[in-house]
Amino acid sequence: MNLTVALCALFIYLFSLEPRNVSLDLGVANDAAVGIAAVTTEPWEAETLARIARWESGLRKSVANCTIIGKIGERGIFQVLPRSQAERVDLCSSDISKQARIALERVRESKSVCERQGHRGADTLGIYTHGRCIKGNRFAAFRYGDGSKLRSLIEKE
Repeated sequence: MNLTVALCALFIYLFSLEPRNVSLDLGVANDAAVGIAAVTTEPWEAETLARIARWESGLRKSVANCTIIGKIGERGIFQVLPRSQAERVDLCSSDISKQARIALERVRESKSVCERQGHRGADTLGIYTHGRCIKGNRFAAFRYGDGSKLRSLIEKE
């Protein structure tokens, strides 16, 4: 199974875990899978971005296109705070790869800083979720993926 198809399967799996009266928009899920696959082939990064999109926006079109913006200005499917006008535009782009690129930069930054502070696994997403590294961060635990689920889906034929 290729990465894009595996990401779509991962979205279906993630929605089955906690449906919360939210239905999966397969069109947005496909766009998100294509966008994520365009910016990384690293399983943990792709799985983490998929999990972030699922929990932050519910893959709702109204969030992806910025009809709905977060309480403190978070934008797009990954609910990222823009640092510039260019990011503000890209985070609302219908080209989800632009949104995914910015989210991936933030994930990598968070991981790098938190690892230097001795954090591992999901705790490395603390800066992404809370602006600081936090041990036992339950919000990060839902959003972090080590790549194992995605790898298992890719290996299925």
